[in-house]
Amino acid sequence: MQEPLRGLVFGSGFAGQGHAEAMRYCGIEVVGMVSRTEEVVKRVAHDMQIPYASTDWFAALEELRPDIVAIGTPGGAHYEQTLAAIEIGCHVFCDKPLTTSAETSKHLHQAATRQRREDCIRRFVPVSAARALGQNVDSGRRDRRAVRDGMHFALTSWTR
Repeated sequence: MQEPLRGLVFGSGFAGQGHAEAMRYCGIEVVGMVSRTEEVVKRVAHDMQIPYASTDWFAALEELRPDIVAIGTPGGAHYEQTLAAIEIGCHVFCDKPLTTSAETSKHLHQAATRQRREDCIRRFVPVSAARALGQNVDSGRRDRRAVRDGMHFALTSWTR
């Protein structure tokens, strides 16, 4: 039996909790959660039975080495977090906005292409998106429809 994919969630608010639930729904093992406020991330991770909680997202990436990172932090932080996750080989879900400029979005796309990680997407429906990414990673597929300039994805083809 294949081991479950390992997911790390950035953000402990509504979006982060939604990502964690979506990952679990799709059979992804949520191995950690990071957020900017220590007492909040520890409480939320405890309540959601997530074993790792921290405020240091870079250390969490290095230590946990997840397969998938879901980013549900405030928009201004997405670029650095997404780039770091891509550079260590993770697939990435990222809430909107992916970045704050076309230049940085292009840079993320180039980094993802170099790492063969073209799954940087803006999420609209986290459960369906997590299911799709999980299927793509499991099968070794890279679905270019997931990229679409970091803004859209073909949900219907993933849920059939």
